[in-house]
Amino acid sequence: MRAHAAEVRSCFGHARMYNADLRWLVSVRALVAPDGPVSSASVSASTARDARLEDCIIPAFGRWRFPAPSGAAPSNAAYPITFERPP
Repeated sequence: MRAHAAEVRSCFGHARMYNADLRWLVSVRALVAPDGPVSSASVSASTARDARLEDCIIPAFGRWRFPAPSGAAPSNAAYPITFERPP
């Protein structure tokens, strides 16, 4: 996830151009294929209620690759992401 932090920050920065006080939690559920790429992702919970932010994060997750799950089977994963306004 750290390798993709810049993508997530970019989504947050873009959404903040329209909502300067944006600071919330977005949880993403991803299905990781047996060889590591994300085969699907969706917002499982969000307190942001900001379509720009959520619509940016989901395609970003779709481009990510994770270590292959053990057992050569797809794996579900949940990723909570907290967004806060810089001080």
